[in-house]
Amino acid sequence: MNILNKKHPMSEKKFYLIPTLLGNDSAIKELTPFNKSILEVIVTIWVENEKPARAFLKACNLNRPIQDFDIRQIPKNDFNLLDMDEINNCFKSGTSVGFMSDAGLPCIADPGALLVNAALKSGYEIIPLVGASSLMLGLMGSGMNGQQFVFHGYLPVQPKELKKALKGMESEVLKSGYTQLFIETPYRNDKLLDSLIEHLAPQIRLCLASNLLQNDQQIQTRTIAEWSASSLQSAKFQRFSYWADNLQSVYHKQEN
Repeated sequence: MNILNKKHPMSEKKFYLIPTLLGNDSAIKELTPFNKSILEVIVTIWVENEKPARAFLKACNLNRPIQDFDIRQIPKNDFNLLDMDEINNCFKSGTSVGFMSDAGLPCIADPGALLVNAALKSGYEIIPLVGASSLMLGLMGSGMNGQQFVFHGYLPVQPKELKKALKGMESEVLKSGYTQLFIETPYRNDKLLDSLIEHLAPQIRLCLASNLLQNDQQIQTRTIAEWSASSLQSAKFQRFSYWADNLQSVYHKQEN
């Protein structure tokens, strides 16, 4: 059975998790015909931030004006009762609803879980759509263990807490061989790389991946010793497009 109701595509209670682009150069690579067909007919879309959402919709070259969408931005801080009433009332409508984060897959290292739970409680079918994940693309290109891995999100900013987190991950890598994934914002890339070089053992392998699927994509895997000896260090990992998913780091023990 087709996922869409042929008579009225948006009349069924479906909650579409809609991937957005990883950057300005990747519209053709990432936007599938089916995802575009959903965007041609859906009306209500919750978004992480309205400005990048509108930019994404414009990049899709839809056969409808952006003004046709009912775009609702999720609350920035904790959800209060008023926010939840708006969300729950939205799902009481019985018509299909969508959600988009700023870049990549919604709900993965991004907000959206609360919306999914509200949709489930209202009897909606959850439809995750196909799209690019910078986390998975980086892991694919790293040459590291893709069978067992752990994602840590953003690491602590304070030096003591960061050192503790890094040594904990290093211990896990050496003990289990699980790849450790984490992300960082562009303006802290240099400091993070300096900390990785300072605190991790020389044989630990570190992969830096940025601007994935973009024209200036970078994926490099080296040992900490090799990164330390490199004069480039993180210089090539600072060119981020508007929707970029920031620097992505994956490290794993040196293979014997």
